[in-house]
Amino acid sequence: MVYKMPIPLMLGFVKFLHDLFTAVWIGGLFILGVAILPSINRALGSQPEKKAVMDTIRKRFSIVVYISILGLLVTGIMLSNRSPLFLGYFNLSNEYSFLLAIKHLLIVLMVVLTVVRSVLLPRLTSLTPPRKMKLNGVVLFANIILGLLVLLLSGFTAAAALAPSPP
Repeated sequence: MVYKMPIPLMLGFVKFLHDLFTAVWIGGLFILGVAILPSINRALGSQPEKKAVMDTIRKRFSIVVYISILGLLVTGIMLSNRSPLFLGYFNLSNEYSFLLAIKHLLIVLMVVLTVVRSVLLPRLTSLTPPRKMKLNGVVLFANIILGLLVLLLSGFTAAAALAPSPP
């Protein structure tokens, strides 16, 4: 006999994974930008070891981020059609779908910035190392802001899903 997980238990587990992937990606960006990189800058200044430490962190964090992005895509698809307010991706017909569409646009932009920061910037040979690090910081900061906006929109989307429908 095959055990079938009850739907609420399965949805709870999928929601847990979705929240975990969100916390890892956006929380990781926030901690990286607010605590880790400033601490490395303060401790190592312009020492040559600084670049090696930052490159190691970037490579390891990129793996976790890409796993989280993939996990968010899969769990997001599994969760999105569970709400009766969901009318399709990038549908603007109701408040819930409108907020979700904006959230998804911001996430697409975050993914693009993630690829720029972890793949394209390290390969740019035309920039001096200080300029490259500055650009890296700007892209990281932009991604942190977008991540916080995604979290804000997630809260508004959840509230829209719980709000009573107008008569």
